[in-house]
Amino acid sequence: MAFPTLRLPTRTTPTATQLADRVFVIGMALCMIGLLMVMSASAFLQTAGEGVAEGNPYRLAARQGLCLLIAIAAYIGVRRMRLAAIDRFARPALVGVGVLLVLVLVPGIGSVEGNASRWLRLGPLSFQPSEVAKLALIVFLAHWLARERDVLRSFKEGVLPTVGIIALVCGLIALEPDLGTSVLLASVSFAMLIVAGMHVRHLLPFAIVGLPAFIAVMALRFEHIVPRFRAFLDPMAHYQTKQSLLALGSGGVFGLGLGQGRQKLAYLPQVHGDFLFASIGEELGLIGTFAVLGLFGLLIWTAVRMLMKVRDPFAFFVGTGVTTLIGLQAAINIAVVTASAPPKGIALPFISQGGTSLIVMVTGLALLVNAGQRADEARARAAGTATRARPAHPHGRAAIERVAHGTS
Repeated sequence: MAFPTLRLPTRTTPTATQLADRVFVIGMALCMIGLLMVMSASAFLQTAGEGVAEGNPYRLAARQGLCLLIAIAAYIGVRRMRLAAIDRFARPALVGVGVLLVLVLVPGIGSVEGNASRWLRLGPLSFQPSEVAKLALIVFLAHWLARERDVLRSFKEGVLPTVGIIALVCGLIALEPDLGTSVLLASVSFAMLIVAGMHVRHLLPFAIVGLPAFIAVMALRFEHIVPRFRAFLDPMAHYQTKQSLLALGSGGVFGLGLGQGRQKLAYLPQVHGDFLFASIGEELGLIGTFAVLGLFGLLIWTAVRMLMKVRDPFAFFVGTGVTTLIGLQAAINIAVVTASAPPKGIALPFISQGGTSLIVMVTGLALLVNAGQRADEARARAAGTATRARPAHPHGRAAIERVAHGTS
C-alpha cells in the first residue's frame, strides 16, 4: 500500500525588490509615528510659552505634514531616476552643497538661531545645508569608490585625498557650529571606506590623533561643548537631560496615554524635536519605545539583506551609506535622550519635527529602495542575455563540439 508523500511548503528567499518594498513600508510607518507624536508633543507649545504655535496648537504638526508630502514627492522622483543619472550628478551636487555650507557661515546670509548659523532662508522658507550635505557626501563617496576603490590600498594616493574631502565638508559643518552632525557624517563616511576595503590601520591615525585634536579645538572655540560633556558625566545636573529621563521613567510600561504627557508643558525643551523619543516613552511607555526600536532594527536588517543582493558598485555603496546614516543617527539620538551620550542636536530619523531632516531622510530612503529594485532589473537583463546567447537547436551544443573536434 502506497502512502501519500507529505510535502512541506518551501520557504522562498525574498527578492531584492520585495525587500526594498519592505524598507519603504517600514520607513513610512516611522514617518506616521513621527507625525502623530509631533502633533501630540507640539499641541501645548503656546501653553508652554515658547511662542511657536501662534494661536494654532497644531501649526507645527501641519507644517510637518506638508513636509512629509514634499518628501513623498521627492521619494517618487528619486525612485524613478536611473542610478546612472544620479551618479553623473555626484560631483556637481557636492560642489553645490559646499557652496551652501560656506554661504551659511557668511554674516547676513546665514540665519542665526541659538548661537548657531545653520539655516538659509528663502522668504518664508528655510533649510539646513548640513542636512543636504549628508546625502551629497554619501552619493559622492559612492561615485568615487565605485571607480577608484583599488586606490584605497594606498594611503597617499587613495586614503589621504578622500579623507581630505570628508574633512572639508565636516569641518564646514562644525564651524556652524554643529559638532554632532559633523562627527556623524565623518563616521558614516569612514564606515563606507572600511566596507570598500580601506585598511583599518590607515584609519588609526585619524581616530587616535585627528578626532581628539578636532574635539579639543572645537571645545576651545565654542563654549557650549564642555558643559555638554559635563552633562554626560552628571546627567541629573543638566536640566534637559534630567527632564528627558523623568519623561522616560514616568511612562512606565504602558505609558500615560497619547496626548497625556506632562513634560511637554514647558518642562522638556525641544520635546517635539530632538527629544521626541522621550515623549514617546512618556506617553506610549516601554512598549512604544520598544516598537520604535524594533522598527529601526527591522529597517536596518532588511536593508542589509537587500544590499547583499546588489551587484552594482555604485548602488551598493549608496545603499550602504544611507543604511549606516539611518542606523547611526537613530542610535545617537536615542543615546542622547537616555543620557548614554553627551547632548547633541541630532534628530531622530523620520520622527523628530524638522522639515529638512524629514525630506532628506525620505529621499535617502528612495536611494536605498532604488538600489534594491534596480538590482533585480539588472539580474533579469543578465539572465535574458544569457538565454539569447544559447543555441536555439536542441542539438546545437553537440554540433558545435563536433565541429570543434573536426568530426561530422
